[in-house]
Amino acid sequence: MVNHYSKKLVNIEADYLQVKEGMHISYMIDELMKELENKPIMGFDCGINTLNYYLFGLRKKYYLISASTGLGKTRLQAFFSLYLGYYLQIPNVFISTELTVDEIQTMMIAYLADIPERDILLGKLTYEQKQRRDIATKKIKDSLIDIVYVPDFTLEKIENIIKRYILNKDVEYVFFDYIKESISMIEEMTKKVGKVDGWKALNLFSERLKMMVEKYGVGIMTATQLNKDGDTSGSAAIPNAVDVWMKLRNPTSDEYTKHELALEIRHTDDRIMALDIKKNRKGMNDFTIFMVTDMGKLSYREFLVVKNDMRLTVTPIKMDQRVRD
Repeated sequence: MVNHYSKKLVNIEADYLQVKEGMHISYMIDELMKELENKPIMGFDCGINTLNYYLFGLRKKYYLISASTGLGKTRLQAFFSLYLGYYLQIPNVFISTELTVDEIQTMMIAYLADIPERDILLGKLTYEQKQRRDIATKKIKDSLIDIVYVPDFTLEKIENIIKRYILNKDVEYVFFDYIKESISMIEEMTKKVGKVDGWKALNLFSERLKMMVEKYGVGIMTATQLNKDGDTSGSAAIPNAVDVWMKLRNPTSDEYTKHELALEIRHTDDRIMALDIKKNRKGMNDFTIFMVTDMGKLSYREFLVVKNDMRLTVTPIKMDQRVRD
């Protein structure tokens, strides 16, 4: 009898609180298996095959890149944005808090023209390089990339930008270059939830970005800066909300020796970078991708994948251009 009336009270409470009813684990499971067979859970080709293989490409999830100052967090995002927006014609918006529009334009032109960005900035181009620059400029015009520069931002402002581009430009991916404290953001959150420390504001901001992914059905990639202990600046809890967390760093001296990384350096501007996949909700994590980078040309060439000192072989896979979820 007690259980009988307890059940009634629980149901009344659920109706009052508008709690959604659960379902059996087999709910629409046949339809799900059929859907996955016909259209695998694969995201956009991001231009780095190892990420395509182990992360299922760039899906409509929440991605975080962490790195120390000057290691190319924004440049890696710009590479992904360009790959989606030009090569795949996937509409995306790049929201910048630090770099102005022209600074992002020149790095993308450098990649498409295969010319060092420094030469473009100084105007020291040969006739042949000028021709390549002009062709790259035309390619940029054919891309589906928008840029918004907001040096002093609030959560409300960022969400408004995302909604506006979803409605007006049908964007499917958002790149927000850098989660950091801003005066306006702190003031906004203080008004809403009371006085907050900087680290708490960053946590709340990160959690909100994750909610935007779920609410608007877009992919979002952002970045944080690492402190001397290797944690994200402000709070080590920021990655808790993300679906994929990557750390961009310089290889250690032991890694240079063990994997003979220096043999991959063929040009003076080449630089070896390590990309640690620290968190991956779908698939393998705790592995490292070693890449030859030329940040002046926004280029990334992967050449080695390692997990627990074991070299992994990654087979190129065919990527669908559309995201399933």
